[in-house]
Amino acid sequence: MRMCMQMQMFIFNGDTIVCSLLLFFCFLNRYNFKQNAETLNKVRGIISEQLGADLDAVAADSKFVDLGADSLDTVEIMMALEEQFEITLDEEGAEKIGTVQEAADMIQTQIDSA
Repeated sequence: MRMCMQMQMFIFNGDTIVCSLLLFFCFLNRYNFKQNAETLNKVRGIISEQLGADLDAVAADSKFVDLGADSLDTVEIMMALEEQFEITLDEEGAEKIGTVQEAADMIQTQIDSA
């Protein structure tokens, strides 16, 4: 958002090259935000389904433990996420996931690097 405001300032000053670059980065930021939000929503849905929890209870900052997940539930969630997103979560990285947002971030990172 800050880049978008800077872009308007450069348009006013007539600096078209910098303006074009800033416009491009503004687009990328909005695209990435949309992708991250979509990933988070899919992750929330999978976790909700796996745990039989209300979707509204599965917030980005929710910890799996607080949602009632035990170690077996967590493994099943990770398997469902791998299947849904067609990725492979390494065991070391998966052990570090504590919240819904952390799971979504790890998945989005793998998607972006593919």
